[in-house]
Amino acid sequence: MREKELIRILLHHFIRTFVSLNYTLMADTDKIPNIFLSYSWKDIDIADEIDNDFKARGIPFMRDVRDLEYRTSIKKFMQRIDDSDYVVMLISDDYLRSLNCMYEVIELLNSHQFEKKIMPIVLASANGI
Repeated sequence: MREKELIRILLHHFIRTFVSLNYTLMADTDKIPNIFLSYSWKDIDIADEIDNDFKARGIPFMRDVRDLEYRTSIKKFMQRIDDSDYVVMLISDDYLRSLNCMYEVIELLNSHQFEKKIMPIVLASANGI
């Protein structure tokens, strides 16, 4: 099975689990969760798939390609990771080698209750590193 097909299968399971978990955790509020998508730009095709699948279910993501305002510092945008309810991390070899991605990881690790926010998706290219 190709990696992309496996990702799609796992992603759909992940979405179903996330949606049911989200309704359980945020049942007492009408708040839509604020989800930050952390990924390497070299994995943008997979990030787009994840974003589109969640968007189709009414769950928007915070993404640099859409939410980074003109002339706004990328570092300031990445610091918004602390304000998110969840962080989906699309971990690949390129992600682990990217200074910007590692900056986001550091921002996340410095945030309050980071361990409750992390939702990792580990791609095959990250295995063995």
